[in-house]
Amino acid sequence: MKNIFIKVLTILLLNSCVSIQNKNINNNVILSIQHGGCYGTCPIYTISLYDDARIVYHGKRFVEHQGLYESYLNKHDFKQILSLSDNTFMSSEDINMEVQDLPRTTINYKRNKIQFKGTAPEKYEQSILMIEHSLLKCLNWEK
Repeated sequence: MKNIFIKVLTILLLNSCVSIQNKNINNNVILSIQHGGCYGTCPIYTISLYDDARIVYHGKRFVEHQGLYESYLNKHDFKQILSLSDNTFMSSEDINMEVQDLPRTTINYKRNKIQFKGTAPEKYEQSILMIEHSLLKCLNWEK
């Protein structure tokens, strides 16, 4: 009887793990902001926002927080970021991509991709700052 109980419990636990893994796989990235490196010490990190309001930060090099961090946005902030992104990132665009030693920023929003090297173009600058601030402020920086 004890063996049967352990087998049933093991099967239930394994099935629940699979369900959790499948749930995470089905979530889609809505917005990602990726900062690339340069020949110096430019911060290298990616912030991704998923359709379930999950934020994943991956700090790679020259950042205060290295590694993977995850959190969730509240509904209000999630809607605000989507609205701001809808109004800002309306089409794909490459800006200043010929320059060699400037960090590349790539923004993917839905099907649009904006890339630029160096500082953000004026038409994107405020939106990028506001979005990054909103995403980063809710991360729990303790692993």
